[in-house]
Amino acid sequence: MTRDADALRADLQGAELKWEVEHGGHMDIQIVRDASAPHGTVGKLDTGMGFICDTLELQWADNRRGVSCIKPAPGEAPETYSAVIWYSPTFKRDVVRLEDKHGRFDCLLHNGNFASMVPGEITQIHGCTEIGRGYGQIKRPHDGEVTQFGILHSVATLEALIAHIKEQVGDTPFTVTYSWGEQI
Repeated sequence: MTRDADALRADLQGAELKWEVEHGGHMDIQIVRDASAPHGTVGKLDTGMGFICDTLELQWADNRRGVSCIKPAPGEAPETYSAVIWYSPTFKRDVVRLEDKHGRFDCLLHNGNFASMVPGEITQIHGCTEIGRGYGQIKRPHDGEVTQFGILHSVATLEALIAHIKEQVGDTPFTVTYSWGEQI
């Protein structure tokens, strides 16, 4: 039984990618988003190499800078971004920096707690992705006892993610692919 060259080439590329992943080569982080709402878009991050955590982004608002999560839109095909570990002078720590794409610039995976666009609530992102473990009602800074929905354990989770990426791929660029889970 003969196989065409394209099918064989695809099998070889798949085997090479599997080897790279198993031996500390290419990493493609998957972020799968759930429902998008004014208090934020929740999701799951999976490196495919043993690290899983939660994410929080702005709601989908047609990819508008400062008020929307980045592409893809709900129902669109997954979108892959090139990424690197980058020291942020704003956060004073390493973060994940995504390539500039679709009119969006300086999009990061970083620590933070809030992603609300509800009037009277706060956000700590403008198109980036916050990393953490779990969600809950969190006291807002400078508001005493006022709480709002947010992502928990963000700083520790980001530090663990950065250490994991460095352990797996060193300083090698990697990719982050965003997609949407089943819409309810």
